[in-house]
Amino acid sequence: MRWRLFLSSRTFGVLAVVVALVMATGQAMAAGSPRVGGSVSASVVAGQPPSAAGAVVSVTPARIADSRTAQQIPGPVSALGTATVQVTGQGGVPAGHVAAVVLNVTVVSPQTAGYITVWPFGIDKTNTSNLNFQAGQNIPNTVIVPVGTGGKIQLFNGSAGTAHLLVDVTGYTVAGTPVDPGAVVSVTPARIADSRTAQQIPGPVSALGTAGVQVTGQGGVPASGVAAVVLNVTVVSPQTAGYITVWPSWVTRTNTSNLNFQAGQNIPNTVIVPVGQDGKIQLFNGSAGTVHLLADVTGYTLAGDDPLTMLRFGVSTPSGPLAWQELSTVAQLAGEQPSIEMSYKDFAQPPPIAELDAVTGRGAQPVITWEPWLWDGGVNQPAYSLSRIAAGDHDGYLRTWADALRAWGHPVTLRFGPEMNGWWYPWDEGVNGNAAGSFLMAWRHVHDVFMAAGASNVSWMWSPNVPTGGSTPLAGLYPGAGYVDVVALVGYNWGTSASWSAWTTPDALFGPGLTLLRSITPGKPIVIAETASAEAGGSKPDWIRDLVSYLDAQPDVTGFIWFQQVKETDWRFNSSAASAAAFSAALAARR
Repeated sequence: MRWRLFLSSRTFGVLAVVVALVMATGQAMAAGSPRVGGSVSASVVAGQPPSAAGAVVSVTPARIADSRTAQQIPGPVSALGTATVQVTGQGGVPAGHVAAVVLNVTVVSPQTAGYITVWPFGIDKTNTSNLNFQAGQNIPNTVIVPVGTGGKIQLFNGSAGTAHLLVDVTGYTVAGTPVDPGAVVSVTPARIADSRTAQQIPGPVSALGTAGVQVTGQGGVPASGVAAVVLNVTVVSPQTAGYITVWPSWVTRTNTSNLNFQAGQNIPNTVIVPVGQDGKIQLFNGSAGTVHLLADVTGYTLAGDDPLTMLRFGVSTPSGPLAWQELSTVAQLAGEQPSIEMSYKDFAQPPPIAELDAVTGRGAQPVITWEPWLWDGGVNQPAYSLSRIAAGDHDGYLRTWADALRAWGHPVTLRFGPEMNGWWYPWDEGVNGNAAGSFLMAWRHVHDVFMAAGASNVSWMWSPNVPTGGSTPLAGLYPGAGYVDVVALVGYNWGTSASWSAWTTPDALFGPGLTLLRSITPGKPIVIAETASAEAGGSKPDWIRDLVSYLDAQPDVTGFIWFQQVKETDWRFNSSAASAAAFSAALAARR
């Protein structure tokens, strides 16, 4: 099963049903009904209800609890009190074989400000919130919650006064062990991010700033095989009016909004969002002031195989992201626009904001290979030894980059100190005075500087060279799962272009390294960060076809970046007409 950013058509169909249910509950409040929390008479799924585990079944919206009329809840819920509501066997929900219910929960006439937590009956109350309100404010929200013991749920009034509660049901998910792509899996609600306590988000998100949140491997969501997550996102203490956009990592921010707020207003909303290739999502603060953000997960959908979930094609070119014509030529020769563009910077260069704007303007994901040395300075550069980086000698420069990338606000990946297992760069261990263990200390220090600056829109790519005789063992160079988002390999087929080289097939070049990466960095998405082939020594067209086919068959390899340059040899995929034709055909074959 390939883990990609894109959703399969079946996944999207099930998500569409969930979204339609969410919209239906929202429309209930906007349709002009005189009743607070009124419902609409619409059914999303027609015909025989689906029976597969994880399938979403809609029902005609129905009120199943109303404390104003003592329907299931005998009266206003007391301060810090809890109400229990039977959901199975109510409002079109069957009495059994139900995993979770889709509800619209409304607070009416609360005496003081507070929040509502909804969770399954029979377990301890979760540390999540589904609905936030001010004194006297009538407000609803969509809630997707697992069904507890006896088919019941509980609702906690987290305020110092009484509040009336209304519960309308619009659908449910079928119980069982979901296996079909697109099936919805409910989890016990769990908080996975909270900027107030620095949980994943280090502090309040700055004006027009972006926060990244890992969702896979968190709160009951598995580390892989996930297409999208169901979240409750809450804004707390915003300084000014604005909005929140939630979207997958590794793509340009969408022109949508998931949550709108006024200054000082605490407000939540249910969000269903695809996960990025690194298992992350991004949250953008579209306001002129800071906001705190909370994210609670309540479920996810299963990923599946689909011809649209392509192995991504990326490129690095000689003149970089501002050379529009050069990149246009690449796209024309390849038959498609690269979705990843990688550039190179040393420690003397400023943050390349104009280049990043150019990359995102083409709809691509920017990757910056950031090399801690001065170009052409040789391997022996004591000022850039790993110990000096870890000691903070370059912190002023690091903070300049961190502040600039945070202010830029879009997703960007830093490929810091690549090929650290070699002996040809000043940041490699065993050269330039670098002791064993110093690379991971330097990496962690650089990462921590960015986190302290609030640059959570930055992802980190750990990128060794394919292991060779004499290279440093990778296990001692890996900074740890909390410091790395994406792992990568560098590997070239030199053919017979050098006196020491021989023709190497893609599987022989990358196979051992991929096996090693999977053992050291389990669950991390993998990218081939640099690759290309010489013409001498074999058939480059065949090698290109074999490369794309081989990588496309690896479920955890999400993309490759072609080194489109003439350096030691002509690495370009159009070094001959036959190679260029093979490259475009290979890309077309994986679509």
